[in-house]
Amino acid sequence: MKQIRLAFAALALAAATPAVAQNPGSVEVGAFGRYTWFDSDLDVQDDVGAGARLGFTFVKNLGIEADASYTYVDGGNNAKISYIPIHARLLYAVPFAQHADLLLGAGYTHTMWKKDLDESEAGFGGLVGLRLGTPGPVTIRVDLTGDYVSDPKVGTGSSSFNLGLQGGLSYYFGGRKAQPAPRRPPPRPRPGPGPRPGGRR
Repeated sequence: MKQIRLAFAALALAAATPAVAQNPGSVEVGAFGRYTWFDSDLDVQDDVGAGARLGFTFVKNLGIEADASYTYVDGGNNAKISYIPIHARLLYAVPFAQHADLLLGAGYTHTMWKKDLDESEAGFGGLVGLRLGTPGPVTIRVDLTGDYVSDPKVGTGSSSFNLGLQGGLSYYFGGRKAQPAPRRPPPRPRPGPGPRPGGRR
């Protein structure tokens, strides 16, 4: 229970701090842990891995990113397998709170199966995620990914679908900051009334 309370406290702190603005030209570099639920037809044990991402924002809140991860898994017949999914996707950020963005992504996925296997597959990948602000240029990201392969080289099914849960940190740098509006000069003082004709000076 203590660990759960600490996790909620960390999320509350992140939600209370401003998120990094996704300005055009900004670059994201991140690392994450990943848990994969494999398609039942693959005969592979679900397991934990790690990966890294690189992204670039070319218009506000819309960019491209690529990530890759590595998971060492056990397969049928005591096979030892390296599972390496690589993604390239468009990523759109939808601000839904002052300090949080909903992330929606879609694109290409390339899967490599190595060690006791030597196969590669291509398919379609989607992402739904959450980005929370922290002080400075670092953000917290939690993503749910889904990879669909219509013609798998591994397993017994006619297609495969693997789910992944990714959580980690990202660092942002670069980007064009919005220029502040020019300051208007203060109004010039109006001259006072002059002396009246025939009156006293």
